[in-house]
Amino acid sequence: MWNKFDLVNIENIKAATFEVWGDSASFVINEEGEESPNLRIWHILAYGCFDVRIEYCHGMIDIYLPTEEGYLNLVQVARRQVARGFDGITPRGLMNNFQVLDKELLRMMGQGPGLHND
Repeated sequence: MWNKFDLVNIENIKAATFEVWGDSASFVINEEGEESPNLRIWHILAYGCFDVRIEYCHGMIDIYLPTEEGYLNLVQVARRQVARGFDGITPRGLMNNFQVLDKELLRMMGQGPGLHND
């Protein structure tokens, strides 16, 4: 069951998703985490080909990029600062993190230098 705090956070995640990717993304809430009843796993399909995994638990968010070996946390990949903890779920933190994520996805598509060449 979602509380008011969670519902606001979900709306913030959706808003940031569509602000960064517009119609190039879809947002799906579709899984409960096995490890915890409070963990929710969502997916953002960015650019129609990247299944970005979002894990949400108790007002905190982790973002995972798809790779051939599985998912990697954005923190492991990004060279720019990624907002963490409760800062990562604020509208400002979400925008920062999704912009960082977008640069990495563009790099993976071969359409930009990405984070490793900034």
